[in-house]
Amino acid sequence: MSGISSYEGFAQVWTTSPAGNLSVGYYYTSEGWYTPWSDYQNYEGGTLYQQEQYSGNSYTAANLLARTTDTYANNSNACRSTSGTFPACEVVLLSTQTSDYELTNNSSPPSLTTSYTYDDYTTSGGLKGSGVYHNLTQQTISGTNLLPVSLYPLTEQWSYTPNDQTTSGSPSWTYYTVNKPTHSELDDASGHSWQCTDITYDENSGNSLPAAGWPTTVKLYTSANCTSPRGSPKVTTYTGYDNLGNVAASVDGLGAANSSLYSGKGCTLSTAPAIFTTAWGLVGREAMAGPRRSPMGRIPMPGRIMARLLRPRWWEALGGHPSVAISPVRRVDLR
Repeated sequence: MSGISSYEGFAQVWTTSPAGNLSVGYYYTSEGWYTPWSDYQNYEGGTLYQQEQYSGNSYTAANLLARTTDTYANNSNACRSTSGTFPACEVVLLSTQTSDYELTNNSSPPSLTTSYTYDDYTTSGGLKGSGVYHNLTQQTISGTNLLPVSLYPLTEQWSYTPNDQTTSGSPSWTYYTVNKPTHSELDDASGHSWQCTDITYDENSGNSLPAAGWPTTVKLYTSANCTSPRGSPKVTTYTGYDNLGNVAASVDGLGAANSSLYSGKGCTLSTAPAIFTTAWGLVGREAMAGPRRSPMGRIPMPGRIMARLLRPRWWEALGGHPSVAISPVRRVDLR
C-alpha cells in the first residue's frame, strides 16, 4: 500500500448517560500513510475492541464498574494476501471477556469469557479456502466464580448443511442458503449434553438441502440419544408453510407425541401445507383460523420467493446462536 489512507473513526469515544455515568469506548484506528492494509490496525479500523463503564462521570480506576474486551484475529493470516493495495481481510472476533470491578479496583476481578470458533478461520492456519462461510461452529463460556464449577467450560456447537449451487436445466436457479444450522448441542465440561437439537428445513419442497431456510421439523434429544446415530427424540415439533412462507399449521411437542389429544377434535387440516414433513402424517394439526403472518418477511416474485428469515422466538431456546439465526434467504424456486 502506498500513499492511501482513510478516516476510520475516533480512537476513543466518551459518552455520559442521562444518569451521569461515563462509558468509554476504544476503537482500532489506521496506522496512517505508507502502511499495508494487511496490518490489523488498518483492516480493523473503526472496530470497537474495549468498553468501560464507570460510576459517575470520573475517569478513574476507583470508579470503574466493568470492562469488556473483544479480542480479534490480529494477524495477517486473516487476510487473503499481504500484497496489493486492499487485499481481502476479515474481521474475526475470537473472544469477549467482561471483568466485573464494581468500584473495587481489583487487580484480578471476576470475569466471564466467551470464545468463538468459525468454519473459515483458525489462528494457526488463517483463512481457509472454498466451501466455508464464516459460520459460527463453536462457542465456549468460561470464567471465574462460575457455579457449579463442574459445568464449566460450557461449549455450544453447531453444524451446517450449506446449499451453495446453481442448478442445471431451464430455468436455472442459484441457491446460497449456507448458514442454517442442522444440528446444535450444548455440552458441559464432562461432555454431558444439555441441549441436543436437529433441524430439518423445507421438506416436501423438492429440495434435499435448505432452500428458503424454513424449519419444518425440530427434534430435541436427551443426552443419551445425542451421539450419532441418534436415538429417538424426546420432543419433536412440526411446522408447515404455504408457498409464500406463511405458517399454515404447526404441531408442538405434546401434540406430536399424543395425537389422540387432537384427532377428531376439529384440529385437522382439510388441505396439507405446501412445505411440510411427510413424517407429519395424520397427526393432529393445529389449524390456523385465517391467514397468519409467518416469522418471515417476504417479497413474492413471479414463480420465485425473495425472503428474509427473522429469528423465531424459540431459536435461542433451542440453542440457536443469535449471530447465525438471522440471514438472508437467497432466491429460490418453490413452485
